[in-house]
Amino acid sequence: MDYLKNHRCRVVSAVLLFSFFTISHTHAQEFKATGIENYGDITVMEVEGNYDAIRADGSINTLPREKIAKTFFETHPDSYDFLIIFSNFDFSMPEEEVVAFYCGVKNEVQGIGIPLFDNSENYGSGGKLQGTIDMGTITTIASDPLDTHFSFTMSTLMSFYIDGRHG
Repeated sequence: MDYLKNHRCRVVSAVLLFSFFTISHTHAQEFKATGIENYGDITVMEVEGNYDAIRADGSINTLPREKIAKTFFETHPDSYDFLIIFSNFDFSMPEEEVVAFYCGVKNEVQGIGIPLFDNSENYGSGGKLQGTIDMGTITTIASDPLDTHFSFTMSTLMSFYIDGRHG
């Protein structure tokens, strides 16, 4: 029971991290994330560069997520399992029907069909951060707990937690 209680607390603290971005579309490989304001676990950032999920060569575009995490950890402790990112602009998801996606930072769980890896340093984490979850444009999802569609937002978040961490 303590195991579930501890994991629930971690997920709840991660859900409180929202990052809103403005973007200038540039095709350069550079990406810039600038912290504008912190509200406890919530950080507002401005970003410049290509935020699409997939690069032109077909590989995952981790650079923006790395820069955002590093910017976040400049003002927050390395005590988050997940950084949940919302934007205020459209960007390409990994596939057309996808509404959100998980980008693993590290995996130390064996036997789930996912290789072990640790890219913590690229994200400015000392090893606590497990991954980032891009929830897409905030205007297209329910973020008010009283909204009848909010359960879809929460089930999407939980499915990334369960699938991303436990295969």
